Amino acid sequence: MPSYRHGPRRGCGVICWFEAWREFGAEIDELQDEGDVVLAVVNVSGQGEESGMDIAQRVFHVFELPNGRILRMREFLERAEALEAAGLRDPG
Repeated sequence: MPSYRHGPRRGCGVICWFEAWREFGAEIDELQDEGDVVLAVVNVSGQGEESGMDIAQRVFHVFELPNGRILRMREFLERAEALEAAGLRDPG
């Protein structure tokens, strides 16, 4: 078992999240680049390691990139919420 800061498993974040999947994939469907803010529309799919349950879902990632470096990434299940959080409008 890997060791993490403050003991096993505590604070393992993304590493532990990926360990929950037998299979996992993500495909970018659309990007809206506004310089310091980027909206990525992502199709994710996978199968749970323990449950064997399949998942397929579209999610919306908002990246904040002041000075060209990722400061924060937030994930939303609804496009309208992601656009509002990013201060963007739907280009369509």
